[in-house]
Amino acid sequence: MWKAYLEELTARIGEAGVKQRCARLESEVVDKIAEHPPTDKELLALVTTLQTTIPLYTDRKSRAAVHRVLGALGAQRPQIFARAMVVVLEGAVEAVQPRRLAHPDAIATPLAPRFVMLTWATQALGVATGVESGVEDAAWTRLVLLLARLLWGVAPAHENTRDSKARSMAHSALREVWRVVRAHAADVVGPMLDVLTGAADDHGVNAVLLGNVISAGVRAGQTAAILGRKPAIVGYVDRVLLAAKATPSYSSVHDMRAFVELIVGEFAPTFAPTMTKMLVRAPEAVLPTCLWLVRALDRQTQAQLYLDVFAEPLAATQMRSTNERVRRGAAALLAQLAGTPTTQADAERAAETISRPLTLGRYTQADHRAAAYVVLGGVRCGPGNGWAASAVLLAALLKMAGKETQEAAVDALFAAMGAHVSVVAAPENAGNSACDAALEAFAAAAQKGLALPDRSALVRQAWAESVGESLWALDAVPAPMEPLVVALAHGAEKAAAAPLASGGLLGAHVGLALALQFAPAGVDVAALAQHATRDAKSLVLWDKAVHKCVRRAECVWLLRCVQALFARGCDDRRAAEAVLWVVCRSSTATLATVRAGLRALAEMSAADAPRLWRMLAQALPAEMDRGAPAMPTLVEWADVLRAALAGADAAVLADAALTSHHAQVVSVGGTSVWIAAAQRAGIDPAELWHAHSHALTDAAMDAFDTEAGAALASDLVLIGGNGAAQRLLAQASEDIDPAALREIDAEAIAVWRTPAGQLYYDPAATTEARKPARKGEDDWAEQLQRERDRRNNAPRKLSPAEQQLVAKRQREEDAMRARVERADRGLRRGLALVRAVVRGSGSVAAANMLLLTRIVAEHAIGGGAAAAELAGGAIADALLALGTCADGLAVAMRAPLAMGLLRARGFAVPAAWAQESLELLAARVLFSLQSASSQAPLAPAGFNYVLPFMQATADAGGWGVAPTDPPQHDEYAQADPAAEQLALVVAVLAQHAKLGFDEAMPRREMLALLVQLMSAHPALLAAGRDCLVGLAEAMEGTDTAAERDALIAGLSSADSAVRGACLAALDFADMTDAPFCAAVWVNGGGRGSENPALEDNAELADSLWADNSMDAAPELATVLVPFLRNGAAEVRACAARAIGRAVAAQADAPEYAGVIDRTLQALQAAYREWLISLEPDYDEFGIVVPGTQHRADIAFARVAVADALGHIAALLTSPAQAQALVRFLVDGGVLGERDELVRARMLDAGARAVESHAEWAAALMPLLERELAARDRGTAAHDHIREGVVVLLGRLAQHLPESESARVEAAADRLLAALETPSEPVQSAVSQCLAPLARRLRDEKLAAAVELVMAAALTAERYAARRGGAFGLAGLVKGRGLAALKKFSVVDRLRAASDDRKDARGREGALFAYETLAATLGRLFEPYAIQFVPSLLALFGDPSVDVRSAAQDTARAIMGGISGHGVKLLLPAALRALDDDQWRTKKGSVEMLGAMAYCAPKQLSVALPSVVPRIVEVLTDTHAQVADAARRALVRFGEVIHNPEIQHAVPTLLAALDDPAAKTDAALRALLFTAFVHYIDAPSLALVVPILQRGMRARAAATKRNAAQIIGSMATLTDPADLAPYLSALVPQLRFVLVDPVPETRATAAKALGSLVRRLREERFPTLVADLVAVLKSDASGVDRAGAAQGLSEVLAGVGIARLEGLLPEISANCGSARAPVREGFMMLLVYLPTTFADDFQPFLPSVLPAVLSGLADENEQVRAAALRAGRILVASFAKSAVDLLLPELLASMHHAQWRIRHSSIELLGEFIHRIAGVSTTRQAERESFQVAAEGSDGDDEEAAMSDDEEEAQGMAASVNLRQQLIENLGEDRCHEILASLYVARSDVAAMVRQVSFSVWKTVVANTPRTVRECLPQIMDIVLGGLAAEAYDRRTTAARTLGDLVHKLGEAVMSRVVPILETALRGEAAGGAGGSIRHGVFIGLSEIL
Repeated sequence: MWKAYLEELTARIGEAGVKQRCARLESEVVDKIAEHPPTDKELLALVTTLQTTIPLYTDRKSRAAVHRVLGALGAQRPQIFARAMVVVLEGAVEAVQPRRLAHPDAIATPLAPRFVMLTWATQALGVATGVESGVEDAAWTRLVLLLARLLWGVAPAHENTRDSKARSMAHSALREVWRVVRAHAADVVGPMLDVLTGAADDHGVNAVLLGNVISAGVRAGQTAAILGRKPAIVGYVDRVLLAAKATPSYSSVHDMRAFVELIVGEFAPTFAPTMTKMLVRAPEAVLPTCLWLVRALDRQTQAQLYLDVFAEPLAATQMRSTNERVRRGAAALLAQLAGTPTTQADAERAAETISRPLTLGRYTQADHRAAAYVVLGGVRCGPGNGWAASAVLLAALLKMAGKETQEAAVDALFAAMGAHVSVVAAPENAGNSACDAALEAFAAAAQKGLALPDRSALVRQAWAESVGESLWALDAVPAPMEPLVVALAHGAEKAAAAPLASGGLLGAHVGLALALQFAPAGVDVAALAQHATRDAKSLVLWDKAVHKCVRRAECVWLLRCVQALFARGCDDRRAAEAVLWVVCRSSTATLATVRAGLRALAEMSAADAPRLWRMLAQALPAEMDRGAPAMPTLVEWADVLRAALAGADAAVLADAALTSHHAQVVSVGGTSVWIAAAQRAGIDPAELWHAHSHALTDAAMDAFDTEAGAALASDLVLIGGNGAAQRLLAQASEDIDPAALREIDAEAIAVWRTPAGQLYYDPAATTEARKPARKGEDDWAEQLQRERDRRNNAPRKLSPAEQQLVAKRQREEDAMRARVERADRGLRRGLALVRAVVRGSGSVAAANMLLLTRIVAEHAIGGGAAAAELAGGAIADALLALGTCADGLAVAMRAPLAMGLLRARGFAVPAAWAQESLELLAARVLFSLQSASSQAPLAPAGFNYVLPFMQATADAGGWGVAPTDPPQHDEYAQADPAAEQLALVVAVLAQHAKLGFDEAMPRREMLALLVQLMSAHPALLAAGRDCLVGLAEAMEGTDTAAERDALIAGLSSADSAVRGACLAALDFADMTDAPFCAAVWVNGGGRGSENPALEDNAELADSLWADNSMDAAPELATVLVPFLRNGAAEVRACAARAIGRAVAAQADAPEYAGVIDRTLQALQAAYREWLISLEPDYDEFGIVVPGTQHRADIAFARVAVADALGHIAALLTSPAQAQALVRFLVDGGVLGERDELVRARMLDAGARAVESHAEWAAALMPLLERELAARDRGTAAHDHIREGVVVLLGRLAQHLPESESARVEAAADRLLAALETPSEPVQSAVSQCLAPLARRLRDEKLAAAVELVMAAALTAERYAARRGGAFGLAGLVKGRGLAALKKFSVVDRLRAASDDRKDARGREGALFAYETLAATLGRLFEPYAIQFVPSLLALFGDPSVDVRSAAQDTARAIMGGISGHGVKLLLPAALRALDDDQWRTKKGSVEMLGAMAYCAPKQLSVALPSVVPRIVEVLTDTHAQVADAARRALVRFGEVIHNPEIQHAVPTLLAALDDPAAKTDAALRALLFTAFVHYIDAPSLALVVPILQRGMRARAAATKRNAAQIIGSMATLTDPADLAPYLSALVPQLRFVLVDPVPETRATAAKALGSLVRRLREERFPTLVADLVAVLKSDASGVDRAGAAQGLSEVLAGVGIARLEGLLPEISANCGSARAPVREGFMMLLVYLPTTFADDFQPFLPSVLPAVLSGLADENEQVRAAALRAGRILVASFAKSAVDLLLPELLASMHHAQWRIRHSSIELLGEFIHRIAGVSTTRQAERESFQVAAEGSDGDDEEAAMSDDEEEAQGMAASVNLRQQLIENLGEDRCHEILASLYVARSDVAAMVRQVSFSVWKTVVANTPRTVRECLPQIMDIVLGGLAAEAYDRRTTAARTLGDLVHKLGEAVMSRVVPILETALRGEAAGGAGGSIRHGVFIGLSEIL
């Protein structure tokens, strides 16, 4: 068992996922060790396998998991484990750290594997120590030595000052070993000391562990054990450490100090001989060891050791060694020992020992003497008499002072003297005669030294430094030293006159500092200070004097001078510069000078921080700009700032903010110096921000283009939070002006890049080049001058005109340059502020992501090409920076989103990101977003980052083009990638709509995007509307004005459905703050439009208006005028009606007349504004102004103005208003407009006005007559005006009184004359005017008029005249009625003309007359029209093209007004004609049937089901003209389709009707991929149904499936009355598709059938349910029964739940039928019913479950398979909602007597468990749904790999935690009951049951023993019941289970099983049961025994 597992473990131990391998080691391996302890060989093999992880696992979690496995092994078999660890580790250690190495530095292998091996050895040591029986001596010794060897190699890394990771590992190793030893100190200290000291060790390998053990033992109280082995330890130290030929490592000696401390009193006699000997033999090796060891001694012992042992050899020999290392070691040891005498005698003796070689001249070299002086300077005596030793040593040093001349020695000598002078001159020694004497001697010597000549300047400066150092720390100058201070001060006065004299500045600086510090008598300190700070050549502040200070002492005393001057009020910036030079610019700076400078700054800041900062404010930034300090290893600018701000208050910190964020500061370290300074000053940074927010913000924004400004802005965001971020972002939003950027063109950018003062385009040069060449002498002279000027580079002299051009161009370019500069500065600053906010705080940036994305995506990227040219890279950086704050968005998706957005907007991106097409990128990203959002919506920050890309996708309409010629029968071939992308955009928006309550969401952008998508893509209307309304509902109560404006903008959309969606969304908005909303009122203008969609919108708008208490204000009408220019005709029409409603709403207002006047003026002004000239504009040079050519006429807007005038025409209140309107039409030339439609609508408006106000005829008639009487201008426009006036006059004339008959007849004459106008609208208007006038004409006048128009109609030459005659005839007949037809023999004459084969004009005119009469008289003319149909059919084939065209127009007019009765009369004859043998008759009939397309909708719906199929048949006629006529007829039917979606697909549909074999698939796909949002009207059905019928008869399953799917969709979008005539053909074919062999096709047909039933109700399908039930009961094939079952389920769902309830008893009964086919059929019905009815089916589960479970044991295999499918469907559908119904049945069935039921029940239980736990089979697909786009980016690939690992680990963790999820969802009791049943089933007698139960068990349980122990009571309940059962299978299963429990768990379970059995016995005895339980208990006991 372990062998196979170890092979698998070896193969998988290197898997990459950290979580995955940790889970495997901690759960699987550890559990397996607990369940099946390994043998000796298996344990060794397992440890060997784990050893391979040492180099592989580099993370802490994985290593910890391995340690837990090792711990489990150690706990199981400690002895064997320890031996195995020794065997494995010895080989591994030898490979990485061979024994031959003599020093740790020689180890070449990495530290990390050796560290891991050490931790293993330490763990093994702990395990081996805890073994009671002990470990073999050999194994113990090997383990200890192995640990010593590893520690020797690892510990020296603790001394590595450069690698912090190595130091950390070494420290951890030492501490780990120390802890283990201390924990087992009583057991291991003695044995380990024996092993370590007894083993051969030539290189000190055991020393580190030896010291560690001693240290831990001392701490653990094992001193006796250590001292008991003192000889061995001393021998080891003597032999290995002190006598070593090479210096041992520090780690080898360090812990030995614990042993030294134990034997302090014995140290000298113990180790002194060896030390003395080794100081002679190998001083270089032993000196460091001696130093480390003696440091552990007390002061007295050190002093004694020095005097007795080391003084002579060190001072006399090693201090004079030629080896520098020896000298340094000796000096260090000597300083350590000699610096600690405890008595004056010892101090004098120590000093004498060191000074003797000096006085004797044995130290011949300066560095020897310098080292001795240093030692002498450090000699101190114990407390109380320390001055005595210093006085003695001072006297000795004074003797040497006159002899020393070497610089190094001089410095050391005088430093030592200064140190002892400080001790002697201490205040406590005042009055001490000996001290005074010593000081006097020193002063006398110093006086001489200070007076030395310049050739001894070195010594003189040393004296000055020594005096200064000895006095500087004192509070007062001792009396003997005062003359020295005065002398030094006078020297400073003298030096101030010539600071750069050769004598040096040190003495002057010392004197100046001491004088300013102590103000001695006899020195004018004020004058001295003033002299030192003079403007030029200052002793302290002059830069040349400052730069002379290069030595440490010079720099220190310069700093002290500056401090002293600062204390006296100096505020000269040069003082600050001097300090900065010392600290940062001196190339000879040392750590001491740097620290002194920083300390000086800190002290000055503490004294007066504001003054110091005023001095530094200019100096410090200038120095920083020069770069890093000269000695960057010693000091950084951050150190300088920290010191300068040490005493700063809030005001200083605010002033220093920008400087503190300089690039030289920001680039060093990760923390902000400025914030740290505030915190050190006790100032809350947040309070600092609030107190100085304006100043800080201004400073950051003014310096935005520097790193300092950006860093300051980031810190402001960090401390100021949202307040700072919003202030910065408000400025950024203001700075980046997208409109200004879009106005910048390429020329402006080129001008901006041209240097100022230089022209980019020189008009003078252009003018010169354009000059024509002249002949003659003048031309030659000019050319010669130009050539001379060119050679001399002299500018050409410009003419005055050229100068003007140049000056003008210069002004233009200056303006361009300034405009671009402003835009560029704003763009750069805005982006810099964005990046600063992101860097400042990720959480703050995430909270403000809405504003951030608006700034970058809308403002910056919205700037277009100019923004890309000016700051394309900065925009990309800002966008990527925003991605780091996109919370909730996968990291791998952020860069693709950013790069995709930039590409979509035309920005350049790196080549790696341009390799993938935008089509693939968009599909990949959007699908990933949709998949992720379906699990949980993104956080607002992440969604804000995503939305701009979705907006770009919508703006582009998606990317990719659908294939134009897809393969046949491929249902996916016509998928449009762009449409899919847009659908994904809507899906993502819908998934986030529920977050609309969060104001951090981009709600305004979401609303605008949804409106845009719905407007541009009708297929998205349904989903978009739901999303829009859902978003608005979520926003309710929190919406803002900008968000409402986004919805209000959608009210002007061209699509009425979009407007309706916006109105529905606005219902959730609060609009009570506005007095009115013009857009809402416009949509209310849909009332009276007779358009159902507009009427519905009007109802919504009126409701919205009332709910928000809006008022139709007087100014509303004028506000609506701009809507008349909307691009949508529906909106314009609604706006025109809305203007009329707005005016009418003021009818009761006092200012009603004023409202009308203002509205008329506004409309007239709008008309004039929109009547633009179509001619281009020209500039002053006669050049066409760009953009003015090819102007588009906006006649549609003027038409809308005319409509609005028409709506208010009836509302005029005075003749003056009517006159104003007429003057506008006539005098304003409106009736002469260039657009015919505008003229007609304006004329109609005028006609409405005059008809509505006939009482003002007297006032209006003169205006019209005057125009007619005016002189003809001879223009077409004037002709149009006159024609319009005539019409208006005619409208007025009908209202003239009876006495004005002459004027009436005159008006009639004018109207008859106007009929010749070649304008059909005018002729139609004249016809309408003639009708009322005809009633008032005399008979003879009427007869003449009729004759006139008849003659014109039948015989006129001109087409317009014939057409006008027909209109005139119709008007006259309408005026006098049908009697006029007979009176003037109109019909007879027309019939005669139509039958005249010789006169084509007459036939055409007769048709014109029939057309106008039918259109004018309507159904009154129907009897005559029907009589004319035979002639009309004949005229369809007339030889004349004009006659045929007129026949079609006539048929259209007749059909347009015919009644239903008329259709019934016409239709049989026309259809019979299709069967005629004559092709002309057939052609005429087809054209006549095609004209039925113009029937009224009601009549059309009656005719189409009969007409279209017959026309489709004619498409295949053998005569080409008949077939062409049929095609034209179908085209006419397509033209009258009102459904926009079908209208768009008409060409495809017609092609399918014409060529069904080749084009049916394409038509079906076109319909399938069309989103129907409008009702399908009767003409649409007429074209679509034949195609659907053909599709359902096709052989391809995809074609049938598409046709069925379209039928199902169509059922919900069609009026039932329109669809009903086609049911007799569609339902049988659906029934045919329902038995298709392909399941998907059957499912689609079933859904379509259900949709039809649901829509048209069951009454239209009376036998459908019975027929389907009959199929289920029949012996038909399984496919037929499956189709019938699926169809019946859908039909029942359409009928309703009551029908199912009535049918359910029959279903249950037939599931138990004696006939297997019947059982299978009804069991299949139970497969489909749950999914069809969903939650509504839950109440029927108790009735259904028994039938399903009984079917699982059916003898027929097909029935069992159907029952299992049904069970799975029930579990999948109701696992979570019906646990109480399903679970008991499943658990009971697991113990059924039939093994098949048990087997199937366990399968269903497994499905149930996974459903409850929420485990999805699509998780892996979701994890693989996204791949990183940029293949060129290694970092991205690594990040993607990490992401995959995390996903895989998460999936494994979900499986491991499955049981915990079950407990959470079901409760612990139920979970244990399920697990108990599964465990018992593992012992079932049936092999298949055992197999499936074991499979389910492994998916749920990770640790079987632990789970069994937890579920043991439930298992025993089942076992007891099974043992007492009568069924053999149950008893056997229970017995096997009990035996398995006892066999596997043994003693662990016996203690729990037996009490349970005992309790069962007692319980039954008490209850008086029948003995079954007792029987089971006895059987169980027998199994146990």
